[in-house]
Amino acid sequence: MNGVYINFMFEPLHVPTAELVPKMRKGIHKFYGRFCTEFIHNGRAKSEYERMPRFWLFPDLPVRKNKGNSLRDVTINGGLHYNEPMLIPPVSRFQECGDIPGLADYAAKTIKNHRADERDILILPRSVTELPDKKKTAFDPKDRLLKDIQSRFNVCDEVAQKMRDDVMKAA
Repeated sequence: MNGVYINFMFEPLHVPTAELVPKMRKGIHKFYGRFCTEFIHNGRAKSEYERMPRFWLFPDLPVRKNKGNSLRDVTINGGLHYNEPMLIPPVSRFQECGDIPGLADYAAKTIKNHRADERDILILPRSVTELPDKKKTAFDPKDRLLKDIQSRFNVCDEVAQKMRDDVMKAA
């Protein structure tokens, strides 16, 4: 596997500090699910697991460097963000290479310095048993008919509703 360093910075999340990590994790899970579609078709298939990129995400806080951090990086979400060494499977479109031990050491610096909780480390992909259940969208018959009309005739909501109402009156 090839290693690449990634940093997840977030726009202001406007949640209490205790809710920052869960909100960030949710956003990363959403990104990861979409990102994996570049590698595999079915993330729930055991046969696809080895072809998925590996993320080892560590919570991170800014540290003072020679030039200092930008005020934006330090103040948004208290400076909290995630970084990681991402491992790309050999069969992929990504051909970047990296120093995996060095990437992992750098990514984990905030954990090593006890400035973040190691329970907040995020490792992806999750096992199939950890994935949320697929949501089944159940339309009532009237809504299903509306969607069918929109799909078949490529019409806006208002026209489809009128067509549906006309069909239901005739029935």
